[in-house]
Amino acid sequence: MFDASTTGVSEVVLHYHRQPTEMACLGCIYDEAPDEVSRERHIADLLGVTLEEVQRLLVDEGATIKIHAKYALLSVIELKGQAYDSLFKALCSDAALRSPEQRQVFAPFAFVSEMAGTYLVVELAQRFAICPELLAYNYWRISPWSAPVRDLKQSRRPSDTCVVCSKPSLRRLRANLWTEPSQVFRAMPTDVLYSK
Repeated sequence: MFDASTTGVSEVVLHYHRQPTEMACLGCIYDEAPDEVSRERHIADLLGVTLEEVQRLLVDEGATIKIHAKYALLSVIELKGQAYDSLFKALCSDAALRSPEQRQVFAPFAFVSEMAGTYLVVELAQRFAICPELLAYNYWRISPWSAPVRDLKQSRRPSDTCVVCSKPSLRRLRANLWTEPSQVFRAMPTDVLYSK
């Protein structure tokens, strides 16, 4: 699992792990913040829909009318079924978003996202080119405003509050799901493997 994300414009977070893992998983790295819905609320405000509509993830027929009323150039047919997050990002990248006061909203410092993607490609190349044991870290915070600090590389352990890692039964299930395929096939009855 390779992941790169941004925390606004203040830093890039890189995370890596291989299943099954005894290290931090994505749930450990991205613990739910107290105001997890702030981004969803922001998307709702700028698209002219309710928070509840954004939390349904996909634009439904009622929301298409509201969004089209605010952004008349968008086709009602193309809006229906789109993911809110994808629509928001597309409008943001086109500098087409408008605040409730009809002021244009600009994507601040898009280079930070590009930087995250670049670091992700470099990380991926390093993991395949170098023995993974030599790259013992699984978490790295990088500032877009200064040179990378190698001392910020960490080997993070599972979080006690992770929705998966804090539950032994889910950890066992995860380990069983990521068993070597040959072992899974050996455990299956032969009538399942060779049935027509």
